[in-house]
Amino acid sequence: MPLQSPVIRWSVALALIAASVALNFPLQTLVAGRTPFVVAFPTLMAIAFLCGAAPAVLSLALVTLAFATWWTEPIGTPLVDRATDVWALGIFVCAAGVAIALASITRGLVLQARTTRQRVDMALRAVT
Repeated sequence: MPLQSPVIRWSVALALIAASVALNFPLQTLVAGRTPFVVAFPTLMAIAFLCGAAPAVLSLALVTLAFATWWTEPIGTPLVDRATDVWALGIFVCAAGVAIALASITRGLVLQARTTRQRVDMALRAVT
């Protein structure tokens, strides 16, 4: 269910993206660094649905910075040397942006349905 409180939305978004990046460290060790974005996609979609578009876009920026810093050469700096890494990050940002947009639209529809349901319930109570 989408979260309402701004403080909770932003806190949950930051906690989820931090957990995603932390989980990525042991995961990349297990898979020899071959799937750096696999944890980020579902996390970003969950953030967009639960917390909204703005927290998801900030989370996308943070996770992109984390990937550039820890999973591209040179390690430990956000500068990216290889063209393949630049392309990979660019494709990731575009694909994640589409996923965020779709999850945010879904969030809006769920919130709209919730409001409509509340109005219908109030109308039915007024009639009875």
